[in-house]
Amino acid sequence: MVTLLFALCLLLLGGVLGLAVQNRKRAQHIAYLTQSLCALLQSGGPEYLRLVDMAPEEAELASTINRLLEAYHGVQAAHRQAEQMRKQMLTNISHDIKTPLTVISGYTQVLQNQVQGQEGFAPETKRLLQRLADKTEDTVRLVTQFFTMAKLESGDLALQPTVQDLCECCRSVLLESYDLLDSRRCHVEIDLPEKPVFLCFDRQAVERILKNLIDNAIRHGGDGRYLGLALREDAQSVALCVEDHGKGIAPDKQALIFDRAYFASGRADSSGLGLAIAGGLAKRMGGSLRVQSVPHEKTVFTLQLKK
Repeated sequence: MVTLLFALCLLLLGGVLGLAVQNRKRAQHIAYLTQSLCALLQSGGPEYLRLVDMAPEEAELASTINRLLEAYHGVQAAHRQAEQMRKQMLTNISHDIKTPLTVISGYTQVLQNQVQGQEGFAPETKRLLQRLADKTEDTVRLVTQFFTMAKLESGDLALQPTVQDLCECCRSVLLESYDLLDSRRCHVEIDLPEKPVFLCFDRQAVERILKNLIDNAIRHGGDGRYLGLALREDAQSVALCVEDHGKGIAPDKQALIFDRAYFASGRADSSGLGLAIAGGLAKRMGGSLRVQSVPHEKTVFTLQLKK
C-alpha cells in the first residue's frame, strides 16, 4: 500500500515537473518570438523568425508571423519604389515646366522694355503687362521651389562645402534684399562680428536659407516693419538668427511650419515649401533650423551650423 502511494506521488510529481518544464519552455519560446519580432520590425530588413524546437502550435504561430513579415516587406519595397518614382517624376516635371516659364518671363521683360516710355500704349495695357510679369515671376519661383524640394527628397541635390566667411555671405544676401526691405519700410538691425567667421559650408545652400527666411519675414512678419539678423558663435557651433516683429506663429503650429504639407493661412507661403526647403538644406549640412515665436511680439528663426 505504501509502495503504491509512493509510486503515485512520484507520478504526480513527475507530471507537475513535466508541466512546469513545458510551461517554462513555452514561455521562453513566446519571449523569443516577441523579441525577434520587435528586432525585425526595428531593423526593417527582410528577415524572418527561426523555427527552433517548437511545439506544433508554436511553430504554426511563428509560420503565420513569417507570412505577415513577408507581406510587410513586400509592401515596404513597393512603397519605396513608388516613392522613388514619384520623386523622379516630380523632378522631371519641374524641370520641363521651368524651361518654358523662363522663356515666357524673358519675352515679358522684352515687351515691358519696348512699352516703357513709348506713347500709343494705353495705361491699362501697361498695367496688365506688369501683372503678367509679376505672375510669371511668382510661377517661376514656385516651380523652382518644387524642383529644389524634389532634388532634396530624392537625394540628388549635391552640396559643395568650402571654408568661407559666413559674415560676408550674410552681408551679400542682405544687400540683395535691400531694395525690397526699403520698399516695405522695414527697420533693419544687423549684429554681425567685425572679424571674419570662417566656416565650412555650402554658400548656395546658406544663401538660399537666408533668402527664404528673409522672404518669410517680409511676407508674414512685414506688419512689424522690422528685420533683425544676428550671428552668435561658441566653440562648437555658429547660430544665425533672423527676427521679425509680425503677428508670429501660434505655439501649436511651430512644430508644423517646416513640413512641406503645411498650409497655415497667413504664415506659410502659397506652396508651403519655403521653410521646408530651408529646413531640409540645414539638415543636409549637418545643422538644424528651429523657430521661437511669441505672437504679435517677435519671431526668431535660428540656423545652427556646426564648426
